[in-house]
Amino acid sequence: MLLQMLAWFLFSTCAFGSIPHHVAYPDGCRLIRAIGKKQCLPSIIINGQLKSGTTSLFSILAQHPQIMIQRDPFGRPVKEANSFWFREAAQNPKRYFHIMRQFPMQPLNGTRVSMEASPYYLSIMPDIGEDLGTLKRYIPNIKLVSIVRNPIDRAFSEFLMLSDAWNYSSVCNGTAFEDIVREELLIRNNTLLTDTSLHHSCLVRSPKFRNFTEPEKSDYRGRLVRWGEYAHYLKYWMQTFNSSQLYVLKTEDLKRNPTKTLADLVAWLGLEPYPLEALEYNRAGCRRSKNGACENEGTNKKVNTQMTYSRKVAFLLQNHFKLHNQDFAQLTGMEVGDWNTHYKDQYVHNAEN
Repeated sequence: MLLQMLAWFLFSTCAFGSIPHHVAYPDGCRLIRAIGKKQCLPSIIINGQLKSGTTSLFSILAQHPQIMIQRDPFGRPVKEANSFWFREAAQNPKRYFHIMRQFPMQPLNGTRVSMEASPYYLSIMPDIGEDLGTLKRYIPNIKLVSIVRNPIDRAFSEFLMLSDAWNYSSVCNGTAFEDIVREELLIRNNTLLTDTSLHHSCLVRSPKFRNFTEPEKSDYRGRLVRWGEYAHYLKYWMQTFNSSQLYVLKTEDLKRNPTKTLADLVAWLGLEPYPLEALEYNRAGCRRSKNGACENEGTNKKVNTQMTYSRKVAFLLQNHFKLHNQDFAQLTGMEVGDWNTHYKDQYVHNAEN
C-alpha cells in the first residue's frame, strides 16, 4: 500500500506539472489534457450547522452517482476535511490546487460534481472574520447547503458531544448544561464579561480545555447559544454570495419527510433524480438502520441519557431564541413555529431551577 501511495504521488507530480496557482481555474476545474482528464474543486459545500445533521446529509448525498467526495489514500470517505480556511488560502493560493487533487478525476466532458462538508464553516467563518471572497474568486458558482435544527436541541446535542470528548462527568455535576447556558445567556445579554473567571466554571475545569490555546478557548466560550442564532451567520454568507447560491433546510423536515426534502434538494443542485436512502447518524457518528439500531454497535459512545436540564432553562432558551428564530424565518421564508414551542422532552425534567 505504501508503494502504491508513493507511485501515485510521483505520477501526479510528474503528470500534472507546474500550475499557475495565482489564476482562478475556469469553473473551478483544472484540465489535464495530456491524459484527457480534469479535476475540480467542490461545486457543492455543506457548510453546517454543527450538530444539525451534516454527517447524515453528507452521507445521503454521497450516494448520488453524480457526486464525488474526497477520499483518503485507503479509499475511505473524508468528511470535515476543513479544506477551506479561506484566510490561509488567500495567503497561499497553492492550497486550492492541493484541495483539488484530493478529488477523483473524470473525463474532460464529465458532468459529475465534487462535494465537501464541514459543520464548522457556517459559524466559525463569521466568528473569526474570514473573508469569503477568496472562495468566491476560485469557485464563483459554488452551491452552499446549510442544515439547521431547533437551536435548543442543537445546543444540548453539542453539549453531549463535548461531555464525552472532554469527560465532563469527572469535573461537572448534573447541572453542567444549565450552568453553562445561564452564563452564556448573561454574556449574550451583555451582563457578564466574557473574560470573567466565573465563565464556564465547569467547562474550564476540563483537562482538555485547560490545554487549549487562548484562541481555541475563545472559540468554545459562548457558542452553545451563539451558534443557534442562525440568521446572523446566514447574513454573513449572503453578503458575499447570492441568495440563489444558498439552500437552507431544517433537520426536522429531513426526518419528517425525507423523500420530498431530498428530492427538492437534488433538483436545486441540478442533479438527476435518484432514490437516496435516508441514513441517520447520531452525535457520535453511529449509523442508524431503519429499525433504529446502531449498525456499528460498539464503535461509538452512547448518548448520556442521564444528563437533563430543567424546564425553566428550556423556557429561558426559548425566550432568547424567539427573536432569532423570527429573523431566520423572515430571511429564509421557512416556518419555524415548532422551534418556539417544542424541544426534546426526554432531556427535560420538571425542576423549577
